Amino acid sequence: MDLVALRQELEAFIEQTTPVLPATEEERDTQPTLSFQRVLQRAVFHVQSSGRSEVTGANVLVAIFSEQESQAAYLLRKHEVSRLDVVNFISHGTRKDEPSQSSDNSGSQPGNEEQAGGGGTYGKLHHQPQSACSRRRH
Repeated sequence: MDLVALRQELEAFIEQTTPVLPATEEERDTQPTLSFQRVLQRAVFHVQSSGRSEVTGANVLVAIFSEQESQAAYLLRKHEVSRLDVVNFISHGTRKDEPSQSSDNSGSQPGNEEQAGGGGTYGKLHHQPQSACSRRRH
């Protein structure tokens, strides 16, 4: 997977399609898309059903794959990243482009999302609704 190309394509899509609010329009009420809301709801539901209390970026990344029509899911598939790849990385710390090291126990322990990318690699989700639906021009 070419992470640089993926990032460039995603940034270009956001730049071309996300409305820009003038800096003078501070009181405008913006709304996240229904797709964005569904992704967050799926991530929260998954976290709650697994007994954890914190939604991470990794949880959101897995939930994105359920939105088949989203540009994010399209770009991930285009760059040959599947939901299973993400889940395997979160759960076991394994990447599909690295040889398996079944005898080496130096990697992350299965089920430990914080060490396997749930917290560090993808980061924790912080509530920033404007970033999901609009940008401000400064």
